[in-house]
Amino acid sequence: MKNYMLHGDAPYEIVVVHGGPGAFGGMRATAVELSKTKGVIEAIQTVDSVDAQIEELAQVIREQADGKVHAVGHSWGAWLVLLLAERYPELVKKLYLVCSGPFIAKYAESITPTRLSRLTDEERVTVAELKQQLKSESGHNKDDLLLEYAYLSCKGDNYNAITESYPAEGFSSEIHVKVWEEAAEIRRDGSLMKSLEKVTCPIVIIHGDWDPHPWEGVYFPISDLGLDYEFYLLDNCGHEPWREVDALEEYFAILINSVED
Repeated sequence: MKNYMLHGDAPYEIVVVHGGPGAFGGMRATAVELSKTKGVIEAIQTVDSVDAQIEELAQVIREQADGKVHAVGHSWGAWLVLLLAERYPELVKKLYLVCSGPFIAKYAESITPTRLSRLTDEERVTVAELKQQLKSESGHNKDDLLLEYAYLSCKGDNYNAITESYPAEGFSSEIHVKVWEEAAEIRRDGSLMKSLEKVTCPIVIIHGDWDPHPWEGVYFPISDLGLDYEFYLLDNCGHEPWREVDALEEYFAILINSVED
């Protein structure tokens, strides 16, 4: 699989990074919209460790961009662009953390209960069954199972999503499992916060007020460190602002205005 797509015309000044880990296509609507303003690189994760994904993203930027980029990351992708900015500050002009996962473990405890509380009893049973199938060693197609799980989870993540759009085009279960194990550990052991402390570029935080990933777990760690940031909390918005009927216009306006600065 190719690890990037290009949208719009050179020079490519923006890189958009999917969540997941191991999802692809979810942020394509954001990439396409931003490409009306500047050339956009849509980065695709094809490797199965945190370190390798940082290096892969850095290589794509070096090869396709001309100078520093606006790095727009969603969910896990927000962590990935943060880790990139810490390791290679010369590559990143500004960070955009879109519905990032919380940086401190205690803030993550409410995510699953909140998500499940928004599903029907039948949907909760299906989620439990999918989790069991994903853990099993049987011949299930794990990529398809994970995509089905993501679609169902998004019912609990989003407030009023556009039904014609989807959270992702596909999933690599192998990448997801391996990378998320590492990612969860760097949050637990405090390494993620240590990386955040070293970020020197401006940060734009965009979060939905309906997102099960609590905005407090992103905002307070950044504000407490005294970093250079802007914070936008979108009303009636869940985990994917570009899909939200009530929030997508504001979401795109924030991004477009910021990358034009």
